[in-house]
Amino acid sequence: MPLQIHHIDGNCLNNKEENLQLLCPNCHSLTETFGNLNKNSSRVFRKQKENIIEE
Repeated sequence: MPLQIHHIDGNCLNNKEENLQLLCPNCHSLTETFGNLNKNSSRVFRKQKENIIEE
């Protein structure tokens, strides 16, 4: 069974070891942050969005 890398804080740019967890696809789909569900609520993503709009 292939495993997927779960970013615990929902920030796909945060690849620190303590933020990563290996999960089966089913378990990964049950996480709160699966599929960038919290993408717009992250401070990092809001800042990136602001920078894009300013450019």
